[in-house]
Amino acid sequence: MNIAIVGSGNIGGALGLHWAKAGHQVMFSGSRNPQKLDALVQKAGAKGSAGSAAEACQFADVVLLAVPWPEVERVLAELEQTLHGKILIDATNPLTTDFIDLAIGFSDSGGEVIARRLPEAHVVKAFNSVGANIIQAESKMFGGIVPTLFYCGNDVAAKQVVAGLIADSGFDPVDVGPIRSSRFLEPLEQLWVEVIKSGIQEEFIISLLRR
Repeated sequence: MNIAIVGSGNIGGALGLHWAKAGHQVMFSGSRNPQKLDALVQKAGAKGSAGSAAEACQFADVVLLAVPWPEVERVLAELEQTLHGKILIDATNPLTTDFIDLAIGFSDSGGEVIARRLPEAHVVKAFNSVGANIIQAESKMFGGIVPTLFYCGNDVAAKQVVAGLIADSGFDPVDVGPIRSSRFLEPLEQLWVEVIKSGIQEEFIISLLRR
């Protein structure tokens, strides 16, 4: 599968490397530091390349959007025509500029805003409520437990593709319904921050345990 990374920061870059290791072709874009893109391509080996965001989206079957919320509208306006019919994984969180509160919620969500903005794309919310340190880790295991990665979206086929990519990155994919469920997933990032504020410094993830 061809995957575009739009926003090759700590989360986007790490996911791109995991997917390249799993055998997908990955094109990295959206970093202000060309040297960082070069380093990602070198780590990805034959499965990696770099280009502009537009080039990456044209190349891709699946696009990961992992840019700061204030950049989302500008990026989508630039890329809108290249996203028709594509699966867009929305890894963003609609945070205020001070990163303290949600700018959108709880009667709407960033995921829904993006889905309305791109009616010709298949938007799936995922990877927004887990720390970059966990995504970057080679092993996701917590003891014998594979941690949960929640996702939601309106298109069943698109969600199946994203579930496979979630598994390829080392997580247990859990479908929590339509894109409207972004209203519940985005506040999880706020809960994650509050856990850190409480003094827990160890690696952790908000997960679902089954029995």
